[in-house]
Amino acid sequence: MEEILLYNLDDEKGQRIKQLCALMKIRFKSVVREDYLEPVGAVAGIKGVARRGLRFEGQAFADEMMVFKDFSDKALKRFLDRYRQAGIGKVDLKAGLTPYNIGWNAFELHDELLREHEEMQKMSRKKE
Repeated sequence: MEEILLYNLDDEKGQRIKQLCALMKIRFKSVVREDYLEPVGAVAGIKGVARRGLRFEGQAFADEMMVFKDFSDKALKRFLDRYRQAGIGKVDLKAGLTPYNIGWNAFELHDELLREHEEMQKMSRKKE
């Protein structure tokens, strides 16, 4: 079943995302900062990805982030279309779980997504 991990979305936007998920029968999980050092795959409950027992207690990133688990291309498109139609504010950092990133912690995934986002912004500005 599809699931979305939500980072730093414990606000009105997050509530709207959760409502959309409930409407579309998509599970969601608000990830607590204490789990930011754990592998994203473990937080998502992927078999074979073990928790490391590391508890984060420091200052974390403030960026909103969404991580999609078990979404087909069609299901992801359907969700994103409904998301836009609902007029929910943009979340810049989004990723699907892959065999490549399931072992990363939230900080590693965040940093990679931020680099990708900044690169896409640069490319977009060059086209203007």
